[in-house]
Amino acid sequence: MAINLRKTVNKSALKAKFEQEGNNQGTSDFLPYFKLKNKDSITLRFLSDANPDNQDFFLYVEEVFNFNGKNMKFDGPSKDCPASKIAADLFAQAKAAGEETEEGQALREKALKFYKKRKYLANCYIVDAPEYWWTESGLDPDRIEDRVKVASLPKKVYETIKDAVMDDDFEDVEFYNFGDDVVNFKLTVKKNAGGYNDYSASKFEFKPKPLELSDEDIDVIAENLKDLSKLFKAYSKEEFDEAIAIELADEDDEPVVKKTKKTAPVEDDEPVVKKTKKTAPVEDDDVEDDEEEAPKKKSIDDIRSGILSRLKSAE
Repeated sequence: MAINLRKTVNKSALKAKFEQEGNNQGTSDFLPYFKLKNKDSITLRFLSDANPDNQDFFLYVEEVFNFNGKNMKFDGPSKDCPASKIAADLFAQAKAAGEETEEGQALREKALKFYKKRKYLANCYIVDAPEYWWTESGLDPDRIEDRVKVASLPKKVYETIKDAVMDDDFEDVEFYNFGDDVVNFKLTVKKNAGGYNDYSASKFEFKPKPLELSDEDIDVIAENLKDLSKLFKAYSKEEFDEAIAIELADEDDEPVVKKTKKTAPVEDDEPVVKKTKKTAPVEDDDVEDDEEEAPKKKSIDDIRSGILSRLKSAE
């Protein structure tokens, strides 16, 4: 039986389904570090991924889309993803319109809504946190289970970790688990000029500090580790089509071109696009601009075809 893609979207039913899934999964698996107050910190010990195929690399990078407040992973290759196709088409339109024009910027902003976002994930053990943070997070510091969380790290924090691991000066340092030379990580928040959270002051404490944990405690911690590759559910093309239809329906009454203010990123999101004359569509994009070509001289179909070809080749 063919799928009727022209049917009316049951928005209430879809939202109820998302809400139910959210209740089933629970947000307690994730570390709510955004509840920190200005200039405060959480001290963490990074832990192994529960996925046996990722034992030598404790970090995991996942790509998800966000529709109607729901993180969705596409169950299939990027070339078949309806959201990726919409994003590629809109990026092509923005390029053809002129990326520095008001119309081009509005089209690019719309394209970003349908583009994948990267999540930088790591299991962690909470070594120390402010007393108010435990209360506001609804966690009990005396329960080992409440101290084991998944950190969805800001990109700047991920880059800080990567730089430290790659630095030859720290060749003898251990970065995760409970070995003799393992160091803690201090996740620090500071408010920037726009009032948004900035985590650039976060860093490893390059002096090993032994933790008072019994063998039983470590067993409990191990039992609560998450397989980072399974945190986000994979959705089918049909489910993506429904979510996209709702997203597009919400924009029906909005003009295609609108003036937007330049704002700082919220919490852990990095600026996806830098306002420069020669940039790729998004910071983590697989698509690259060809600086030799003249965007306005190419048709939208040609540009879109090139972008989708690169998406396909990236599989």
